[in-house]
Amino acid sequence: LGAPRGALTSKRGGASTLPADVAEQSTYRLAVCLFELGRFAEATDLFDEFLTEFPRSELVASVSFFCGESLFKIDQHKRA
Repeated sequence: LGAPRGALTSKRGGASTLPADVAEQSTYRLAVCLFELGRFAEATDLFDEFLTEFPRSELVASVSFFCGESLFKIDQHKRA
């Protein structure tokens, strides 16, 4: 996971080649992996991006939880 966002490059940059459900799942899973690796700032960015791109997702509650935990870990308690 040297450049984790590169894994999702195909869904960004104009024409999306990934179906929406695949993009949703891959964004979520990548963000959780970053969280589990202790890369909390990167995870927070990706969780925020997820909430912007998929506000009606069934995963919003889980993403919000992980985002809050990530923010807490990087001492951004007010944002958490």
